[in-house]
Amino acid sequence: MPRNVGMACAAGLLAALSPAAAGGLTIDLTAGVESTSVFRGYRARRLNPNPYAVLDLEQGPLYAGLYAAPAAFGPETNALLTGYAGWLPVVAGFELDLGVGYYAFPDSRVYEIDSDGDGLADHSGRKGLIEPYAGFAREVAGLAVEAFVFYTPDSLGETGPGWYGSAEVARELGEGISLVAGYGVSRFNNDQLNDDYDDWRVAVEKSLFGFDLKLRYSDTVGALGSDNRTLSLIVERPFGVLGSARRDEEDFDKIRNRFIIDKCRLMAGR
Repeated sequence: MPRNVGMACAAGLLAALSPAAAGGLTIDLTAGVESTSVFRGYRARRLNPNPYAVLDLEQGPLYAGLYAAPAAFGPETNALLTGYAGWLPVVAGFELDLGVGYYAFPDSRVYEIDSDGDGLADHSGRKGLIEPYAGFAREVAGLAVEAFVFYTPDSLGETGPGWYGSAEVARELGEGISLVAGYGVSRFNNDQLNDDYDDWRVAVEKSLFGFDLKLRYSDTVGALGSDNRTLSLIVERPFGVLGSARRDEEDFDKIRNRFIIDKCRLMAGR
């Protein structure tokens, strides 16, 4: 898979978000920091607290953007840059999200795996990967229900196909406070280079003085290695750059906002 496929997809949608249609174009920038970086249940051992930034462009049902954060692989420290693009149609009351992301680690060394613990690399491959995804959101009895499926034809380090499914439920408790619970499932075709496992998380979220605050507890089920139980504080500050009106209910009503930031952390800090 060419390294620039995901970026080309993002570029294609950016072309669709052209000045000719700029009347409906919105541009948002989100800056955030996570006290302990966690993605899909795995807790980062270095680079904590972990800062990140998200640039998001939207034109009608189309969107594109870029996520940036530091990432650590053993002794190596590098940047994670994620270009993503997608389409947000509404079908039969379901908000759908169909898109693709490309995860790039500029100037990063190849990823090496010592599967038998003899001190010698049994496999090596590049870190960049492409990941199409599909999801939906719907409000049911006062609950915001969201689910996503992610697929990559070649996981981190060129270790073969992998799937990730995630479901999340959010409920408004009043006073701008939300309770969020989620469960994820990671499955890989090559069980010699990747381990199947599940993850779960619960969080309390609150917007205050223009900041989005999230206190989240997460853990894994069936993951090998060190303990992943983590209590993490996340602080985000959204900025409307162009044609953007900040709405308190935005995270609850729109499928992309919370999940884009979570899914763009694919390999950060692992």
